[in-house]
Amino acid sequence: MQRKGKNDKKYHCKTTATLVQCHCKAVAVMLQSSCSHAANLFAVTLQPICSTTAKSTQQECSNNALIINQELPILQIPDENRNCI
Repeated sequence: MQRKGKNDKKYHCKTTATLVQCHCKAVAVMLQSSCSHAANLFAVTLQPICSTTAKSTQQECSNNALIINQELPILQIPDENRNCI
């Protein structure tokens, strides 16, 4: 029966995997923080631009809204059904 010790391949693989995993977690945390900071900078920069664009678009749509003439009904509803609506 072979004794498992520090020279065992499985032990080395497990130790290496644990070390790599620890370093990967640290790098992932740093990347996440960096990406979050960059995303916040973009959001802060774009927010006023998007807001101004949305307000301008809304105003333009309001100014160009179709005015419906009251004398030209869009939908003809028979008199007997008008009370059901």
